[in-house]
Amino acid sequence: FAKVKGIADEWSRETLLQNSYRKDEINNKAEIRPYDPGLEAKGWKKIELKAIMESSNASKDQSVIKVELLTGKSHQIRSQMAYYGHPILGDGKYDETENEEFIDDFDFPDEED
Repeated sequence: FAKVKGIADEWSRETLLQNSYRKDEINNKAEIRPYDPGLEAKGWKKIELKAIMESSNASKDQSVIKVELLTGKSHQIRSQMAYYGHPILGDGKYDETENEEFIDDFDFPDEED
């Protein structure tokens, strides 16, 4: 689960996210683009994950997203969430909001899987 900025209505149903990824060594950040198999010859890798919004808090402009990583590495979840405009709250690398209070009174769902 990840607590993210914004109301992620686009993930109200389970959604497969497919992107091309490469690391920007100069800025030490991931670079994400829509998946393009032609980029693999240029060093890009395909990454996939499933996302579904579990809950949201409109007054705080936050959502809890259940994320299932299908390919890639777990730290790439951060860059993908930010790419879609929903950075993980409190993430110093991809959430550019300064000093945002991200711990609040709505809980993460219990994991049943």
